Amino acid sequence: MASIIHLSILHILIFFVFCSCILHNTYVTSVSLETDKQTLIYLKTQTITQPPDALVTWDPNSSPCNWTRVSCDDRGQRVVGVDLSSLGISGQVSPHIGNLSFLTTLQLQDNRFQGIIPETIIGNPN
Repeated sequence: MASIIHLSILHILIFFVFCSCILHNTYVTSVSLETDKQTLIYLKTQTITQPPDALVTWDPNSSPCNWTRVSCDDRGQRVVGVDLSSLGISGQVSPHIGNLSFLTTLQLQDNRFQGIIPETIIGNPN
């Protein structure tokens, strides 16, 4: 009888550990995508000037994976590409773009950016 109780307790513990792992993975993913979203919103509102309709889909209440000119990985967990080409954007490329740690493609051509390219972009290992 005691071994059945111990076995049941063991099953319950394994179940809770399994659930905790799933919840932790979901939390980490959402925090990472949230960081990417906040970085892009900061760039849009604080560091560059663009025509009014250029980045209209960049809404802080939606996933950046649904925004135009933004690409996410296959699982929709991280931003991997940003295409700002030919939008008539001016300003500086903020070092905050380095917060997009999974960024592999950044297109900035045919705009009026000023200043130097931040080291946070150059040093991105991706």
